[in-house]
Amino acid sequence: MIETWKYKKYFWLIIGILALFVALYHLDTSPGFWFDEGIASQVAKNIAFNGIYGTQTAPNIFYENNFWVTINYPVVLPAALFLKLFGVSIWAARLTPLFYLVGLILASYFFIKKLYGFKLAVLSSLLLITFPPLYGNGKAVLGEVPGLFWLILGSLLFLYFYDRGQRMFLFGATVSWGLSMATKPYYLLFGLSAVFIILFLWLKERSINFRTAILSGIFLSSPVLIWSFFAFDFSSLESWRATLSYFLNSYGVSSFDPLKNLFRFVSESTPTHFALLGGAVLVSWFVRWRELLKSSPLIVGLAAFIALSFLWYLKTPGWYRYFFSIHILVILFFPSAIFDVIGKVKGHVADGGKTWARLGVTAVMALIVFQAGFLIIHYDDFKGQEVIELKRYVDQNISMEDSIFVASKPEVAFILDTQNIYQYIFINKNLIIGENILGRVPVDYIITGRTNDPFIIDNKGVIDAGYNIIYEAGHYRIYQLKK
Repeated sequence: MIETWKYKKYFWLIIGILALFVALYHLDTSPGFWFDEGIASQVAKNIAFNGIYGTQTAPNIFYENNFWVTINYPVVLPAALFLKLFGVSIWAARLTPLFYLVGLILASYFFIKKLYGFKLAVLSSLLLITFPPLYGNGKAVLGEVPGLFWLILGSLLFLYFYDRGQRMFLFGATVSWGLSMATKPYYLLFGLSAVFIILFLWLKERSINFRTAILSGIFLSSPVLIWSFFAFDFSSLESWRATLSYFLNSYGVSSFDPLKNLFRFVSESTPTHFALLGGAVLVSWFVRWRELLKSSPLIVGLAAFIALSFLWYLKTPGWYRYFFSIHILVILFFPSAIFDVIGKVKGHVADGGKTWARLGVTAVMALIVFQAGFLIIHYDDFKGQEVIELKRYVDQNISMEDSIFVASKPEVAFILDTQNIYQYIFINKNLIIGENILGRVPVDYIITGRTNDPFIIDNKGVIDAGYNIIYEAGHYRIYQLKK
C-alpha cells in the first residue's frame, strides 16, 4: 500500500525525467534548425549582446518593428538569458523550449489528474510523451509549446480556484492565460474563452464580484499589453498599414482552399490521427453536454478554443503546426472521452460495461505502444546539421572582418559569429525585412539557398557576374566576391 502511494506521489517525476531524456537526444540537430527558429533566436541574440529587441539588417542597423515576429517575449527573453550565459549556439537557444516542453508535460499531468484522477492522468501523460510531433515542435524555438504550457498551467490554477474559491488562483490563472496569448498571437483565440469564463463566474454563477472580474481582466490583458509594447511600432501610418496587412493575411496569398485542408483529415496520417481522437472527444462531450454546461465553464471554454482553432486552420496553407496545439488538447482528453462514453453505455450491457472498460484501456495502451514505436523509428527523420556544418566552414575560411550578405536564411544569420552582416528576409510578397543590396554594396560573401532558391533566380545576373561559388551543401550555398 505504501509502495503504491509512493508510485502515485512521484509519477510526475518519472514522466518528467522520461520526457527530458527523450528531448535531450540530438537536441541541436533533431529537428534541424530552420527559418522560423532563426528569426526568434536572432531577436534573443540581439537582446543578449546588443540590448536591442529586433533583427539586424546591416552592420549596426536593426529593424525594431517586431509585429512580424510571432514568437514573443515569454520565449525570447529566457532564450536571450541562455545565450548570454552559454554563448551563441543552437543548443543554448533550444534550452528555453526544452524547459517549456517538460513543463507542458508536467502541467498536463497535474491538470488531467485534478480533472479526472490519477489513472486517466497516467494514460494521458503516456499518450502525450509518445506523440512524435511533440518533439518536432517542442524542441524548436517556436511558440506553440510554450503558449500551450501557459494555457494548461492557467487551466490547472483555475481548477484550484473552482475547488477552493481563493482569488489568488483565479488571478494566477488569468496571468497564465495572458502569457499564453503573449507568447504567440494564435493563442489570442483563447482570449475569447478566457473572457467568457470570467463573465460566467461573475454574471451566471456569481462566484466573483465586479471588482474581482475587473482585476481578472487586468491580469489577463497585462501580458498582452507588454507584448504589444515589444511588438508594435505605430509611429507612422506605414507601420500601421504593414501591421494590419500582416495580421489580416500573414501568408500573403490571394485565396485560401478550406476544402483542401479539410480533406487532409481523411487522407493524411497526422490530421487523421487528430480526427479520430478529436471525434471521440467530441462524442463524449456531446453525450455529456448537459453535465458540462452545469459544471466548470473551463471545459466549455477549451471546447470553444478547439472549435475556433480548427476553423482558423482551414484558412491557412495547411501546415500541421497550425493545429498542433489543439491536437495536444485532444490527446489529453482522449482517455477520459473513451471512459465517458463507456460510462454512458455500461447500464445497457450485461456485465455492467466491464468488457467495454477493458477494451477502452486496451485501445489507449495500443495507441501508446504504436506511438512509442513510431517515435523510436522515426525520431531522426527531420534531423539536420547543415547549419552547424556551414558555421564550421565559415569559421575556418572566412574572416570576421569580411562582410556577409545573408539572403532569406535567418537561421544562418543567427549562428554566425560576426556583426558585419547584411540581411534580407522574404516573409511574403508584401513583407520583406531588410534590403537587397546586391549591385549597390560589394559584399565579400553571399549566403543563399540552392539553385531553386527564388533569390538566386531573381538575382542570377548580378551573382554570376560578380561572385564564384565556394561552398555548397544541403540547403545552402556560399558565394565569394570575384577578385
